[in-house]
Amino acid sequence: MAKNTTKNKANHVANRDLHEHDGKDRTLHNPLQTWWGKAVVWIMLIGMVGGIIFAFIFALISGNA
Repeated sequence: MAKNTTKNKANHVANRDLHEHDGKDRTLHNPLQTWWGKAVVWIMLIGMVGGIIFAFIFALISGNA
């Protein structure tokens, strides 16, 4: 027997509308516009470049380059 899900869908839409307009700022922000986002990106870049330089120097010392 088929279930009638129209009522559940209507309630879900009504609940979603209530949650969207509760007065809180729920917008997404670009992480590069915050200080912690910039710090994370710089740490990642320095770590990757440092890893490449370290691996190259290690290869030179061990004679594999």
